[in-house]
Amino acid sequence: MWDSPALKNAFVEHGFQQVRICEYGDWPDSRFAEVEHPESFIDAFGVEGVKQ
Repeated sequence: MWDSPALKNAFVEHGFQQVRICEYGDWPDSRFAEVEHPESFIDAFGVEGVKQ
């Protein structure tokens, strides 16, 4: 099990930048709306990071 601070830290430790915790509908790319569903975020969170 992961909590949001630990998961965010793991992303950073593996070279991701601009790591943030996300909620349903909180995406900069509208294509996520095609695959994400509100019920997937019940008692859950998403994580976004950029790796270059």
